Amino acid sequence: MNFIKQLQEETQEKSCRIIDAQEKINETLRYLNSDKFRCGNALDGYVNISDVYDRIMIIRNILA
Repeated sequence: MNFIKQLQEETQEKSCRIIDAQEKINETLRYLNSDKFRCGNALDGYVNISDVYDRIMIIRNILA
């Protein structure tokens, strides 16, 4: 494979990773805005740290 083809493939792969990461970020934002965190009492807006951590780690792995 010549150098230009290799660069094109790497660029395409990185573009796909960025798109995947953006989708996961949007998914996480939808999760944080879901009814799960609007229970109608003093706990409104509180999230489970491990849920958010796990989702961020997925995004981090996509971009690695």
